[in-house]
Amino acid sequence: TSEETTIRFNYFEVELNGHVESELLMYHDVGYWKTMSTTTYAANDRVTATTNSFSKFTLGSESSPLPIELLLFNAFYNGKDVTLKWSTASEINNDYFEIQRADEVLPFGKDLGWAVIGNVDGAGNSSTIQHYEFIDISPFPLGRVGDGLLYYRLKQTDFDGSGSYSNIRSVYFYEDNNINFSVYPNPSKDYINCILNTNTQSPTLIKIETTLGQILYEEIIQFNENKKIHQINLGHINPGLYFITANSYTNNFKKIIKLVIVD
Repeated sequence: TSEETTIRFNYFEVELNGHVESELLMYHDVGYWKTMSTTTYAANDRVTATTNSFSKFTLGSESSPLPIELLLFNAFYNGKDVTLKWSTASEINNDYFEIQRADEVLPFGKDLGWAVIGNVDGAGNSSTIQHYEFIDISPFPLGRVGDGLLYYRLKQTDFDGSGSYSNIRSVYFYEDNNINFSVYPNPSKDYINCILNTNTQSPTLIKIETTLGQILYEEIIQFNENKKIHQINLGHINPGLYFITANSYTNNFKKIIKLVIVD
């Protein structure tokens, strides 16, 4: 409930992993690692903090903070260019983000060849949420037209040159003028049926996201005259309000539907 509770962490000094005892802070998981008001008893190898909500907890310090956390990373195609948006919960020595793209045409399956298409400066060191955006104004190399997939990822690079990669995001573009997307039942408990009425083949990216943009389900579905319905199991998603998006990347077609999942 909302009643305030004291949490106590005891630790062994061999577990400090470079942290200074007097600088120890307790963190709790609120979608990112957030610091708590902490009291440290270094002589007793103990720290305490108070909370009124349950989550995952851990210890850290500002001198050896927790690593960069990417809250979300999405890609959107509007029929002309691709907009990439991402947010971080915290950053440590983050010099810049390198935006990489790979392109592929049907059929799927060949190896991806990543190309660097731009850089965005990082915040360096930050314990607050940072938002970033990059627009790929020429997503189709050599004037390529027609249907296919584009893939994007981020390479986060530290000041010392080390780095890490984000998950891959894809966008699909396909020429189809006659499409209509719907979902039932809604509200739902166990499953939903996604219906796309189309007269032609229409690979469509289906996403289920939280109101904060966290992706819980993502899949490219191959709709056509013989397959107009795709069923999604909701057993892994908690009750609440979500958004389901159908993006066929054809003539700017994108539809977002509020999805209510009940007990």
